[in-house]
Amino acid sequence: MPVRKRNNKRRRADTLDDWEWTFDMGWPCTGELWGIVELDESGQPPRDAVEGAWRRFGKQFMEEFEARNEPFTPWALEQFGDPRCPPA
Repeated sequence: MPVRKRNNKRRRADTLDDWEWTFDMGWPCTGELWGIVELDESGQPPRDAVEGAWRRFGKQFMEEFEARNEPFTPWALEQFGDPRCPPA
């Protein structure tokens, strides 16, 4: 008999630390999203999951990003806009 795929009931809650690489670069470099969202065959999270995380953690991320004074624009800011500004 074929083995039935089961849902992972031990998904852990996500934090800003889990999403930080994705917000910065557009992909999860360190494997921190494993067990949080279903990743595709190339290891990428679904765009809607990233956008949802951006809505939850974007303000905090931008505060920390600006304090680091990085010389680039974060990928999530380019894709989803500034989380501190209300939608038009």
